[in-house]
Amino acid sequence: MKEFDPMKAWLGFQEGNAAQYTWYVPHDVAGLLALVGKEEFNRRLEKTFETASENLYGGKIGEFDSFSGVEQLYNHGNQPCLHNAWLFNYSGNPWLTQKYTRDICNVFYGTEPTHGYGQDEDQGQLGAWYVLAAMGLFDVQGGTNKVPTMQIGSPLFDKVTIHLNRKYYREILSLSKPMLILRKHIMYKMRRLTENHYRNVL
Repeated sequence: MKEFDPMKAWLGFQEGNAAQYTWYVPHDVAGLLALVGKEEFNRRLEKTFETASENLYGGKIGEFDSFSGVEQLYNHGNQPCLHNAWLFNYSGNPWLTQKYTRDICNVFYGTEPTHGYGQDEDQGQLGAWYVLAAMGLFDVQGGTNKVPTMQIGSPLFDKVTIHLNRKYYREILSLSKPMLILRKHIMYKMRRLTENHYRNVL
């Protein structure tokens, strides 16, 4: 393309830009990692979140709406970016998934008018993101894998119990205390997990 600008919104990318959609390969994160290379993948992703944290994850300071971040590296106010912070789990830096998902929960969400429904809430997706992230869980593939996996982040609670139906329930134990967010080893039901996700968690 002539004079291509990866930050230019709406130019071939719905409600976002080429830089944001670089990460939109939730069905094949391993393929994206192989294509870009682990070192470059991590460099770009870290730069994205270092910049995004300065912009409160929503675009421009003082302007918070669905599209205030469409010309930024990251826009938590709209769906194409919502899985990005969880990608550090795939690239060997799970502590950065924990750091940034916790920071998004604390900074982007709130009860004052700046936060909440000023964003693109489509069918409750931003609210659902918060609920899952607050539990320390997220499915990057959105439940579409044959064997779904939940990425593990940094829960806000000491303990979360999910009641699936009246006959049985599965308990998700605390992965961290509220103020202790960076963990390299994760325990689940007294076993140390060797990966940063859990299969068949729900």
